Amino acid sequence: MDDYGTGTDPAPTFVGYREDGKPVTYSGVEPGLAVWYASRACPYCERDLEWDRLSSKLQEQGVRIVILLPAAGLSFLPEKTRPRTTEQVAFVDGAWLRRYPLSVTPTLLLFDRHQRLVWHKWGSLTAEDTGAALNAIAGRAHR
Repeated sequence: MDDYGTGTDPAPTFVGYREDGKPVTYSGVEPGLAVWYASRACPYCERDLEWDRLSSKLQEQGVRIVILLPAAGLSFLPEKTRPRTTEQVAFVDGAWLRRYPLSVTPTLLLFDRHQRLVWHKWGSLTAEDTGAALNAIAGRAHR
């Protein structure tokens, strides 16, 4: 996971922009933030059933989840958004994207409450990934 500089360096503030252009800031989120880079046009995202299990467990722990779309117009329909109440943003601050360049859907990035990247995965999730992600967020949530 060193590709993104996990560890002690906090990420730039994650500022997402809804498709209507309204900004949303996700800083200081307790106990953490999950950014799922995904799209309705991605067949792997649609078939990633492990995401459903992990996102449910993250929500139970109070982790805020946001879906980052690769482009405007690729948002999930409300009935297909997973989890259903998850906010979708079509654009992100340039400093954040320079730090975490994204090119593969799905990609999951998990940040602790201090905006440090604690875990990430390019591609579809496995059951082992769910355990590792939960351990990573639990281990950093109290620091």
